[in-house]
Amino acid sequence: MPLYTPGGHRRYRLQDIRRVLGRDASPSAEEQERELDAARLYDQGWTIRQVAAKFDCSYGVMRRILGKHTTLRHRGGRMP
Repeated sequence: MPLYTPGGHRRYRLQDIRRVLGRDASPSAEEQERELDAARLYDQGWTIRQVAAKFDCSYGVMRRILGKHTTLRHRGGRMP
């Protein structure tokens, strides 16, 4: 069942999409391992863009993945 924005656009919840595709809402063990590998590379000093390119996904997606697993650096590359 879609959710509608004030402008009339439909939005679907990820868990609903995965259910339709036959996948449960939780990431698989393989996906979790890839996320942890990406976080390890980022913690070693790689940039978000470098990690995203390595795992063939967009900057925004990788930023969300890394945000779940590690503390993100500021744009200058320094920790606060």
